[in-house]
Amino acid sequence: MSEPWPGFECVKILSGMYPVIGGIAYYTNKGASFGSKSSKEMIPLVYTTVGYLAVYGFFVFRQGVSKQIFKKYLKKSDGDAKKVACWQKNADRTVGNCHEQMGPFLVSMWMYGSFVNPVRAAVLGAVSVGTLILYPVQWSQLVAFVLVHFPFSQ
Repeated sequence: MSEPWPGFECVKILSGMYPVIGGIAYYTNKGASFGSKSSKEMIPLVYTTVGYLAVYGFFVFRQGVSKQIFKKYLKKSDGDAKKVACWQKNADRTVGNCHEQMGPFLVSMWMYGSFVNPVRAAVLGAVSVGTLILYPVQWSQLVAFVLVHFPFSQ
């Protein structure tokens, strides 16, 4: 049976990780008191959120600058057009990936941090932001795809 799209196997692996991470989060917090946290306890989440937005801003800046440079470069030489197109796709896909993950990442991190454990949510979120930084470097490799998309904040 053929896959619906290339990389579908990776999507199946990732969707299987969510219940595993959810189970780990449940059992590591068994017996803990659930409820809203104070504003002082939420400060690490703010830092992680600012870090994520800074990485996203850098990726958008990188995309814009690369488009300008590549347009200028392509006008001078068409010999490396395929290589330049690959780099441009990397910049576009990096921004797209970061944008796609922003909503689920921030919502899940803040929900977990608000009601369960803000420090753990911030640390796991920071690890996730750190792996997101690897995305442009390891863009086309399956192992890095799994690493970058691992749902740390779940």
